[in-house]
Amino acid sequence: MKRILVIGDGQLGLMLAEAAARLGLVLDRVSPENCLLYHGTGRHGTALPHDWSAAEYDIVTAEREHLPGNALMARLTAHPGFGAHAAIATLADRRSQKSLLDRLGIATAEWCVVASQEDIEHFSRLHGGPIVVKAAQGGYDGRGQWRLDAARASAAPSALCGRLIAERSVRFVRE
Repeated sequence: MKRILVIGDGQLGLMLAEAAARLGLVLDRVSPENCLLYHGTGRHGTALPHDWSAAEYDIVTAEREHLPGNALMARLTAHPGFGAHAAIATLADRRSQKSLLDRLGIATAEWCVVASQEDIEHFSRLHGGPIVVKAAQGGYDGRGQWRLDAARASAAPSALCGRLIAERSVRFVRE
C-alpha cells in the first residue's frame, strides 16, 4: 500500500486524511512551521527530529501553495515522490493561477490585474457592482482582500498596485 504525506496540517489536510481513511489509504500530515507529524486524522502531533526524512512515504504532496523556506521543506520538496513543484509555483500567485484557469477554459469570476486605483474604479463600473480586490500573493480567508465598489476604490492599498487582482463578486450558496 502506498503511503502519502501531506505538507500542511490545516483543515484541507485533515479532510484529505479523512477521505484517504475511507479509501483504506495511509495518509499522514506534517506541519511545515512546527515540524510536527500528525498520523491520519489524529489531532496530536509528534515532534520531528531535525534530521527526519520522509523516506517511508511513497508520495509527498502539499495542501497549500505557500510553504516556508526551512530545512524540513527543502528535504520534503526534494523527495522523489513530490511532484507538486509546478503546481505550487503557479498557484502561489493569483495572476498566474487565474491565467492558467483562463487558458484551460475553466470558468471563474471575471478578473483583471490592478496596476492603479483607476483600474479598480473602471473594473467595478464595467461589472456593475461590488468587486473583490485581492493581493496576488499571500492572501487567504479574507486576509489581503478588500470588498469594494467604484466609490470605495481608494480603500485598497495603493502601495500594492501591480501586486493585486480584482474579481467580480460572485454570490454563492456554498463552496
